[in-house]
Amino acid sequence: MNRLSGWLILLLGLAGIGYSAHQAWLLYQTPPEVSLNLPPGQEMDLTATGARLTGLLIKILLLALLAFIGALVTNVGIKLIGVPANRDARTPPSEAE
Repeated sequence: MNRLSGWLILLLGLAGIGYSAHQAWLLYQTPPEVSLNLPPGQEMDLTATGARLTGLLIKILLLALLAFIGALVTNVGIKLIGVPANRDARTPPSEAE
């Protein structure tokens, strides 16, 4: 059971990392005029642009947080895959005498 749950958790973590990478790529491909909603030919309103820039920075921080959580979940999945099925996690391995 540990291996199956390990594989599922591993795939879940990789999906989180992949989703954050995909969203970051889409954010990177968006021109600044579109992502900051700047009207063409008009002067920039610093108050509105600052609010939009803050929203953009929050998106970037949330994507970094999602990638970090995905990496942690993936690490747990890898550890579960490597645990032998017949070993009880509560008892330490016996020492060789």
